[in-house]
Amino acid sequence: DVKWSDIPKQEEPTGTKPLGWPSKLTGNLPLVVHIPALKKVGEETKASKTNPFGSLLQWLMASVAVDLRQGIQDKLDTIYAEAMSSLPKEKDEETGDDVTRLELINRTLNRHLPEGFNAALSVTFEKPAVDDTIFGETALNADDGVFSEIEDKGQGLQRAALIAIIRSYLKLRSKLDAKTPGLGRVIFAIEEPEIYLHPTIKRSLYALFRQLGSAGDQVIYSTHDGYFLDVEQFQEMRVFHKQRNHTPPRTGVDQVSEQVLVKIWERLSGKTGISLQSVREHLRNVYDPFRNEGFLSRGVIVCEGPTERAAVPLYMKALGYDLDQNGISVIDAGSVDLLDYFYILLTELGIPTYVIWDGDRPNVADLSTLTGEARNDAKNKSSRNKYLAELLGVPQPQVQGGFYFWDTDQVTASAAVLCRKYEDSAMTVLSDSATVKGAATRVFGTDSKPITARYYAQEAIRRGVQDGDAGKYAPRFVREVRQFLPGLKAAAKLSLKHTIAATP
Repeated sequence: DVKWSDIPKQEEPTGTKPLGWPSKLTGNLPLVVHIPALKKVGEETKASKTNPFGSLLQWLMASVAVDLRQGIQDKLDTIYAEAMSSLPKEKDEETGDDVTRLELINRTLNRHLPEGFNAALSVTFEKPAVDDTIFGETALNADDGVFSEIEDKGQGLQRAALIAIIRSYLKLRSKLDAKTPGLGRVIFAIEEPEIYLHPTIKRSLYALFRQLGSAGDQVIYSTHDGYFLDVEQFQEMRVFHKQRNHTPPRTGVDQVSEQVLVKIWERLSGKTGISLQSVREHLRNVYDPFRNEGFLSRGVIVCEGPTERAAVPLYMKALGYDLDQNGISVIDAGSVDLLDYFYILLTELGIPTYVIWDGDRPNVADLSTLTGEARNDAKNKSSRNKYLAELLGVPQPQVQGGFYFWDTDQVTASAAVLCRKYEDSAMTVLSDSATVKGAATRVFGTDSKPITARYYAQEAIRRGVQDGDAGKYAPRFVREVRQFLPGLKAAAKLSLKHTIAATP
């Protein structure tokens, strides 16, 4: 109804039956190429010559008329050989050779087959059999030491062959479309493209998807792999959530448009005229395949850096809450100044997010005594604390000498702020903490904070196990955060909080 005025219509004489409408529709709609994650069982029951059912059927027919078939088969073989030898020639632009169009397609397939499989692909027409049409089904073969159809090969080579086919389509589309007009554009619907592929091939395949889109096709795919997420193109992402508070359960879909995200940044920063390119560049700079894991998780803990990421999951498991089993990822922002980049985008996509950061309170009793560079540093960290507290709903600290610092660790349902640093809150629990940290340096030959934090956590847990309670020496703030995680929910979207809506 919404698009009624846009749909071309023609008057149909009274009494006629409008047959052929499906063919008219399919003739004008784009071709849809569906690539499933796994071959469906139903495909195995089709009467083709490559499965048990088809083989049985062929045997039954051969037992009835062997003599009759042989004479006809000889003639068909002759026709097939003559037709194949008279195929039109094409110029191979890579080598300058004049080859048949079939040979050109096979050469192009092999040029675009990802490296490392040590195989060669070839497309052939099966020789016609008496019970087939003049030309049998198209068969894709692979020679990896044994020449056979691609369906007989491993799933990795089968996926690689699909990539080669798609790349060859992109390479030869204009030429083949000119020979056989009407192909139009294609919609590729792909389930889990990452299956059986190495990381380098995943990156290459994602680049191919973008090339297809730029050339006019559309690619829609589902994934559980960070290599197939490009946060710079955040407007293309759709996050699906099972809403179990409905009977029956239903699926919700979250997304964020370009203009909405830009407006959020303008509202939070108090600036106007922020460019979309600037937002994209900042996002591209902080996300990577590991951090993209957050978009594929039930919930996310975002911390400042690798120190917390190295130790917090160990403590949580000791406290009886395995983060992996509960679908919660721990990702580090790389800097406290980048926490909001993660929180804003994850929240807009409906992903429950918990934030941990250091309040960095200076180690002086009276903050008003700070001077020079120390005072400027404290002022910057104070402003950051105020901004994050407002963003995450953490109660503001009492202002001391114009600074926003907490005297104790603060833990809420959405965030935890450590009054000083992680080391002060988490690596002072054991009575001989200095000795434990020194042992880490001697064992590993480095005073790396993440390595030391992990060693300290392992030692604390080991001593807890000896005392009959694995989580006995877990830091207090970790214990408190653990209580909130089972009920972690997505926060209200900032676009709703600030009444920011996309323009239709």
